[in-house]
This record gives sequence, structure tokens and C-alpha cells, in this order.
Amino acid sequence: MEKYTNTSGQQERPDIAQVEFTLSGDRLVPAEVTAASGLVPSRAWSKGDSYESKAGGLRTRPFGIWVVTSEGTDIEQCSVGLLAVVEPVIEAIRHIARTAGATVSVGIWWEPEGGQGGFTVSSDVMRRLSELADRVDVYFPG
Repeated sequence: MEKYTNTSGQQERPDIAQVEFTLSGDRLVPAEVTAASGLVPSRAWSKGDSYESKAGGLRTRPFGIWVVTSEGTDIEQCSVGLLAVVEPVIEAIRHIARTAGATVSVGIWWEPEGGQGGFTVSSDVMRRLSELADRVDVYFPG
């Protein structure tokens, strides 16, 4: 990650912003979402897929997931980028979500440089994000 130098000469990292659009559920088939939407997910797996855990050992995914992520240093810009990709194909995605009984969510991850501070999202952009999903989740490190 790129480092920046502040006025006291110390190197700091920039703010970390991520906005994700996620489908999750027991019957979700990620390939169906990809085929219906034409979007390549940032990450995806099916229920029952195996993976190597960070603690070591083989584990099984408890549910399916399909995620598109927009990353940067500004939540508003990441949100607008995500909306540009998802809004044009939302009806196809909603159809798959209904068929699979999947939950649709938008997640906002905000990790400010220096560990404190907030972010701003215009009411129009927040409304549009909310209309995409069943819920909007906000995450902070800690």
C-alpha cells in the first residue's frame, strides 16, 4: 500500500474504503449470479466448498456467497463505482437472489488513516445503495 508523509515527516497510510455488494445463502450458486449479471465477482464460493483456514486445517464453507467490491480511499467514490456496475443488472441479480432465497446486502468498510474520523455519503448515494439490498452493514476496524 502506498505511504504518505504527513507534515511532521512521519509516513502514514491513506484511508481505506471498501463498499461491497453481497449475495449469501445456503442455496446460492455463484456461477448463476455471474451468468445472469455478466459481472465477475471479487470473490465467490458455494456452500460446502472446502478451504484452508488461517488457523490451519481444512474447513467447509457454511453458505454460498457472491461479492462485488469497490475499493479506494473515499466511501462516496467507492459507492458510486459500485452503483455504476450493479444498478444496470440489479433486476437479474434480484431474480437469482429470490430463486435461491439469498440475502442481499451492501457492506461499507471504513478504516481511516490515524484510526479515527468519519466518512460522508450523500443522501442520494445512500438511498441508491439501500435500494439495492435488504440491508446496509457498516464496519470499522477494532
